[in-house]
Formats: sequence, C-alpha cells, structure tokens
Amino acid sequence: MRSLVTITIILFSISIIGVYWYGNVEPFKPLVGCESNEELNVICGFSNPEDLALTPDNEFFILSEYGGQKPIQEVLPGNLALFHIPSRTKKDFVIEFGNNNRLKNKTQNLKAFYNRAISKNEIDKYKKLNLQFENQVVAVK
Repeated sequence: MRSLVTITIILFSISIIGVYWYGNVEPFKPLVGCESNEELNVICGFSNPEDLALTPDNEFFILSEYGGQKPIQEVLPGNLALFHIPSRTKKDFVIEFGNNNRLKNKTQNLKAFYNRAISKNEIDKYKKLNLQFENQVVAVK
C-alpha cells in the first residue's frame, strides 16, 4: 500500500511538471506572406498540397495538389508535382489521360512507369507523360 501511494505521488508530480513545462511554451510567431522565420522554413509555390510520398532515394516528394471544390474554391484541375528536397525546387508533371476509356489500364501503366523511373533514379527526368495510347506511356524529357 505504501509503494502504491509513493508511485501515485511521483506520477502526480511528473504530471504537474509536464503541464507547467508545456503550458509555458511560447507559441510560434505568426507567418506573414511567404516568408520563413527563425522557427519555420516556408516553401511557397504550391496550390493546395494534399498528399506527399517520399521517393525511395529520399531525394524527392511526389506531391498531389488538390484542384478545389465548389462552393469553397474555384474548381481547377489538380496537379502532380515533384519536389526536390535538397534544392527545395518544384517541378510540375503534365499527365495526359486522353478520354475516359480504359482508365484502369492507364493508371496501371502510369504506376508501372513511375515504379521503373523511381528504381532507376530517373523520376525527375520527365516533364510530360501521355497515357492516351493503347498499352504504352509516351514520356517526354
């Protein structure tokens, strides 16, 4: 019983110290525009970034940019971009799907293309992909 009281007092003391410690931390200074401050590095030039995926070489983020939804925003096409982490630069990808026929096949081809490009460290070499042709991806460097 005595050890239970001792443990309870210790845990209560740690809780009080934790609340005091985290309760007295100053909040981040507000960011103005697109400028970094001493606490946060800001990278601008993105439109509604939604999903990030790190490439296996840890050099890039593949980033989807949400196009928007009425009535909150103007509806625009979404975008896929590549963000090079060391240089902090963004490169947009243009992907042409053509019509809505064979979408499952087109997305499988796209996935296969990206898997190959990532495995060969060539993901940043292409600026346009065209999926509208039967069973192929036409890639423009």
